[in-house]
Amino acid sequence: MTPSKPRGRNHNVSHIRTPGSNSSGSSSSSTTKSPTLRNSTNHPGRPVSLPSTQVKSKPGPSRPKVRSDRSLKSDERLARKLQAQDQKEYQKLIKGITTKKEGIVFRTAINADGTLEDGSPAHPDDLARFEPWKKLFETTSGTQVKRFHWIVNYELEKRFQETKTLLSDSPDAADDPTKELLLFHGTGTANIDSILNGGFRIGGVGSHRVVNGTVLGFGVYLAASAATSIGYAAGANRIFACKVFPGKITGDLTYAKTPPKTKDPLNEPYQTYSATFGPGIVYVVRYACLVLPCYVSW
Repeated sequence: MTPSKPRGRNHNVSHIRTPGSNSSGSSSSSTTKSPTLRNSTNHPGRPVSLPSTQVKSKPGPSRPKVRSDRSLKSDERLARKLQAQDQKEYQKLIKGITTKKEGIVFRTAINADGTLEDGSPAHPDDLARFEPWKKLFETTSGTQVKRFHWIVNYELEKRFQETKTLLSDSPDAADDPTKELLLFHGTGTANIDSILNGGFRIGGVGSHRVVNGTVLGFGVYLAASAATSIGYAAGANRIFACKVFPGKITGDLTYAKTPPKTKDPLNEPYQTYSATFGPGIVYVVRYACLVLPCYVSW
């Protein structure tokens, strides 16, 4: 038996009609338009949705988020705080360096024959340093040197060099910016170690009392002649041999008898008073930082 054909519309055929075309298929326009798919079975004349053929783009790099004003201000405050902390630590470090106390870092003694205390030969540099003092002491005292004691105190050296530089760089602050004097100072044996460790103290300035008077004004009394200083050695067999930077020298005794205004040599027009006294010239240096002590013995 042959199955009968279904009546009605064909369920398997879809008609594609071009809008504007007639039943014969001829187009009224030369422009080809996109066809519309119509389902002839379920909903005649209603377009059928085609599956989407759009390709989704891959996600690109995300844009940076814009930070809020509050967050930026917080970062700025943190940066300022860290900067302040760094500055504080730096200042603390610098202060620690400049206030560090080293004291005596080196000492040596050279005999008149060019040997050290243990009998070994002295270094040529030490001999060269000792020779001017030997000659000066012996020609101004008539006494032979037995030993020259060279002591390097870090604090006193630094203070001396810094003050010398300040006066040398300041206009009219020194008669000769390169001038250094080799001068002597006599004192009792009990005072030697304290001077080597802490430098000279000027009586009548600050809390230091006057011990030997102020006949020639306020300052450290030094002499160009070893014989003059030996007279103040109080029976000791040693006197100080000092390197001195005098700054600007005055011969006005009235000025010398006025105590220094401050501890800063730049606050005064003169740093040293000089006059002939006894057998030679005496210098009264008004600032201890301008005197660097070592000593000789005979």
